[in-house]
Amino acid sequence: CIVMFKVKRSRAIFFILFSLFCSSCDEIFLRFSHEKYFCEDNRFLIKEISVTQTSKNSTNVVLIDDTEFLFNVITVSDNSIIIKNRKLDISLTINKTKNKVFGFYKKNSFGLTCVKKSFRI
Repeated sequence: CIVMFKVKRSRAIFFILFSLFCSSCDEIFLRFSHEKYFCEDNRFLIKEISVTQTSKNSTNVVLIDDTEFLFNVITVSDNSIIIKNRKLDISLTINKTKNKVFGFYKKNSFGLTCVKKSFRI
């Protein structure tokens, strides 16, 4: 009887610890994540920002006037990601929590109104 109690107790502890581990790491089983920001009409003609890679120096695609341009990831945090195209001299800061996009084009700052759509597997 004491042995059965210890086995049940150890299983319960294991189950509780495993549940806590899984609930605290929501991205532990994440294989692929993709975010797209669809922007309203703007004077810079930025229509869509696709964020598929979030590691530093990786590339993402920005659709400007129906042409795709590659932007490199400069910095990443939990709240934002900064991408830049050095040739066009455009940098974009995407605030992931507020779904806002701010940019700089040749030292001129601007803001974009965009709608975020996420895809996760």
